[in-house]
Amino acid sequence: LRALLELLTKERDGEMINTTLVAEVIQSYVKLGSINKNKPLDIYKEHFETPFLRDTNEYYARESSSFIAANGVSSYMKKAKTRIEEEESRAKKYLDSSSYDHLKKEIDAVLIVRHKEIMQV
Repeated sequence: LRALLELLTKERDGEMINTTLVAEVIQSYVKLGSINKNKPLDIYKEHFETPFLRDTNEYYARESSSFIAANGVSSYMKKAKTRIEEEESRAKKYLDSSSYDHLKKEIDAVLIVRHKEIMQV
């Protein structure tokens, strides 16, 4: 899992990664869960989605704080918009559709809500 999350971090940092491999590994979590007919996404959610959302939050918390300090609010707002669009694209490429709303909520919290007071000044 750590290697998978590190690949996603590299992609966020602008590095080229093997997107097919990443998508296949993430889908393997979904397929493993299909064994449990009552809760088919439990393995995916517990072993991938939860750590992925935590990692996403930590990544953007670090990036957003340092970016605002170095570049100001106006530039940050443009950067945040770009990052939100990138994560939406990443979600469509890799994640099970059940994760879209969870990711959107996490991204909005860390990129917008967390900095709301600074952006209103």
